[in-house]
Amino acid sequence: MGLFILLAVPAYAESLESVRVVKFWHTTNDMVVERDSGEKLLLQHNPTCSTMSTEFPIQVLWTNNKITQAKVASNEQCKVYNYGPYSSDLIISKRIPSSNALTTEHLAEVDWNGARYQVDYGDGCKYLREFEGSTAYVYTPKSGLEGATLYLPTNRGQCGIKSATLLQTLTPASSVTESPIKNLVFKAENNQILFTWDAFPEGEPWLVLVTYSKFKMNPNDYTLEQLPNLKRSRLTNLKIAGLINDKSYYFYVTARNGAGDLAPWKEIPITPVRTTVRIVNHPDPELFTVNVTETADTYHLSWTDKSTLTKKYMVLVYVNGKREILEFTPGTQNYFDIAKKPEWKAVNFRATVRSLPTKPAGLWYFDGVFWKKS
Repeated sequence: MGLFILLAVPAYAESLESVRVVKFWHTTNDMVVERDSGEKLLLQHNPTCSTMSTEFPIQVLWTNNKITQAKVASNEQCKVYNYGPYSSDLIISKRIPSSNALTTEHLAEVDWNGARYQVDYGDGCKYLREFEGSTAYVYTPKSGLEGATLYLPTNRGQCGIKSATLLQTLTPASSVTESPIKNLVFKAENNQILFTWDAFPEGEPWLVLVTYSKFKMNPNDYTLEQLPNLKRSRLTNLKIAGLINDKSYYFYVTARNGAGDLAPWKEIPITPVRTTVRIVNHPDPELFTVNVTETADTYHLSWTDKSTLTKKYMVLVYVNGKREILEFTPGTQNYFDIAKKPEWKAVNFRATVRSLPTKPAGLWYFDGVFWKKS
C-alpha cells in the first residue's frame, strides 16, 4: 500500500521522538531540546538544520538507542554528530597552558553559576584552547562542577571535569537592580496585546524589551539573540499581534540602559481573548502536525484530530519525487498505515496530509513528513 524510508531490517531499530526546542546556536550548530520527561539534551548537528524555533517541536530519530538525525520540518533534516544530557552553559574564560611540552593541557578557568572556577578536565577536550572566551555546555549530575561533563562547541570534543576549585564570586553583569518601567499595564484581546507604561525621565535612554513564548522560561539563560519573539520599543507602548485567542503565553519584560545593562525581568502570564465578533478571511492559526511511528510491518502516520471540521483527509505519498499513493481517509480517522516494502528501504520519501472541510468555506489543514536515507 505504500512506503516510508527507514530500513525495514530488524537489526536496525528506529523510532521518532517529538521534542521541544529550548534554544540553539546557529554559529556553532548546537541545539538544546527537552524531552517529554523533562530531560534536556544537547544536540550537535549538521548545518542543514537552520530554521528551528523554540515555539514548535522537532523530531529526533533514534537508531539502535542513539540519536542519529534531527527533523526540523517536513523538508529539513540533518545528521546529529553528538548528543548528551545538558544542564547549563558556561564561559571558558581562560586556558592554562601546561608547564612543559610533555604534559597535556588539562587546566582552565571557567565562569559558571555566578562564580569563576579552576577546573581540571580529562581527555577529550584537547581543542579547548580554541574556545577561550566562548560559551561551552555542561551537564552537572551533582550540585557542582566536579564530576560534570563538558561539551565543546561545534562537536570539537567532550570530557569529564575531575575537580573544580572556586576562585572568586563574580560581579553581576548588570548593576540595575530595579526596573525603571513604571505603571506597566496591558490589554489582551482579539489576537493581540497592547502594553503601555509611563514615560521615562528626560535624559534616561531606556529601551524596553519584551519576549514571549508558549512555554515558561528563564530569560537569563539566553542571550538576546536567542530569546524568542523579542520586541523592542523606545516609546511608551508596544503592540504584539498574531496571537491565538484563549491560548496562554508567558511574557517577559525588561529595560536596557545606554550602557547595555538589563533590569530584572518581569514575568507576566497572559491569555488573549476575543471581545468582538468579526468576519475574517484568515482565521486564527491552529496546530496541525503529521507524525510517524514505526511498527514491525508498517510506518504509522498520525495527525492532529480535526474531525469536527473535516469530512475526509487526502494522503499523498511520493517516492524519489514520484507519487506512489493517493488515498482518502474519513474525517474521523486521523491515521494512515504505510506498509513496509523491502525495495523501498533506501529511497527519498515524502508524505503529505490535507484536510477537506465539511463546509465549502471551512478551515483546511496541511502538513507533511520527509525522510532521506543517509
